[in-house]
Amino acid sequence: MILDTIIQYKNIVIQCHNNPDADTIASGFALYSYLRSIGKTARLIYSGIQIQKPNLKIMIKQLAIPLEFVTKLEPPDLLVTVDCHYNNNNLTRFSAHAVCIIDHHIIQGTEFELQDIRPYLGSCATLLWDLLTQANFDFNAHPNVATALYYGLLTDTNYLSETRHPLDRDMADSISYDSALIHNLKHSNLSFNDLETAGNALINCSLDTIGKVAIFESRPCDPNILGFISDLAIQVENISLCIVYFQNEEGIKFSLRSCTKEVKANEFANYLTSHVGSGGGHLDKAGGFIDQEAFVKTYSTLSPNAYFHNVIKTYFHSFDIIHTG
Repeated sequence: MILDTIIQYKNIVIQCHNNPDADTIASGFALYSYLRSIGKTARLIYSGIQIQKPNLKIMIKQLAIPLEFVTKLEPPDLLVTVDCHYNNNNLTRFSAHAVCIIDHHIIQGTEFELQDIRPYLGSCATLLWDLLTQANFDFNAHPNVATALYYGLLTDTNYLSETRHPLDRDMADSISYDSALIHNLKHSNLSFNDLETAGNALINCSLDTIGKVAIFESRPCDPNILGFISDLAIQVENISLCIVYFQNEEGIKFSLRSCTKEVKANEFANYLTSHVGSGGGHLDKAGGFIDQEAFVKTYSTLSPNAYFHNVIKTYFHSFDIIHTG
């Protein structure tokens, strides 16, 4: 088991992805708590932009999660990335003597000798729950960890409606959690500013009715809000594929949803960012980042909206759809 290898290292740092969501925070907290329970020292960190979402602030405070925001890091003996890959654009890459990947996203590019990646799971929290269960971790003695993991699973599976594997359901059915806190977190997802951002983005829609593709431009915001907007948009009749994005001085951040079997979201996100960024995720939901300098150098005459439409047309004409049955 991967935990047996991790505990061989002395100086261990656990890193959540930039713009953390509940799943990466919960997963990192679970691993941190396990290491502390067996007498190991560890740090739990993230980088990028400091957390702004109200539900995450409440989660961190109420569950006493020792999550540190850092911009620099002395190379640890082992850096463990949770809910993300070391080479992805959504992670500030710190140097380390060794790297371990614990994730539930399909890997793109380099694999690592030390990794546990299970794309069939609905959340990284499920993966950590399984690892810690096998290690005989006492969740009853660590109720904050149990509650964090449950909330991570909830948020990454759209409140259990997108559970992907029996392990997801096993965890949801067996773990004890603080139901009052979970109720509070469910109703603290958005600020009024987030709601205004989502409303403006939904108005700024470019729709291809034939291809059932919708593109929404948002003002710069917490990338998690892009996911919220795309989850709303994909529920609209006659939208089978949607992209929600914003552009700032660094580049173009986007969230993507697909409900058509012809387009796998993770593959399409990777296609969209080919040579200009990176993207990935799951079959029905994904995201990515396009570097501003690379984009301008390659597509200087195109706006992001025009770029997305052009790539979508090229992608749909790159294969034939064969209907059987």
